[in-house]
Amino acid sequence: MLSKNQKKTGVLSAAAVLAAAPLLVGALTAQASPVAPPAQAEAMLTCHLNGTAEFSPVLTPSPFATDTRMEITGEAAGCSSADRAAEDIVGATFRGALDGKMSCMNLPRDAAGDFDITYQYADGSTKTSKANLKLDLSDNSDRPAAPAEGALVGKTTAGEFAEANHRATTQFDLASAADECLSEGLESLDFTGQYELSR
Repeated sequence: MLSKNQKKTGVLSAAAVLAAAPLLVGALTAQASPVAPPAQAEAMLTCHLNGTAEFSPVLTPSPFATDTRMEITGEAAGCSSADRAAEDIVGATFRGALDGKMSCMNLPRDAAGDFDITYQYADGSTKTSKANLKLDLSDNSDRPAAPAEGALVGKTTAGEFAEANHRATTQFDLASAADECLSEGLESLDFTGQYELSR
């Protein structure tokens, strides 16, 4: 049987992780990004986005952020074009990784990496853009229970749509994040959101 002190400690630990979980989701995701695209940017393509982020090593409730790789795979569908160069795109796939310091209790810092974005066209053909994306976040330390806001943003580095801007805002499913962080560690999170290509 647990003592009163042991019960209290367990409750406080669980509460800490539950309070930190929204910070994690904000670190990886966004409901409404504060990161505005360049003023001269013109939208070319918008799509619905969903996918998974996997963490290596797994995220734990440590108060100290450690070097972690966040591997992201995603699919875009329901695309709408506003530019002739993108009018036949019906979907896209995303593969890449972000490297930065993070834990269940800490927002990722300086997380950036390279991505392959493969566009699928109505005629069955595909074209690929290589892009470097970073995670831009706002500080929500004054609202610890609210999701932090941010976005994956960057530019094409090679391939299709040279010099185009990429922006992905997403929201992750945190239903089981707190439990996983307290037990075996958080291995992955699913997400949904929106992708925008502009120039």
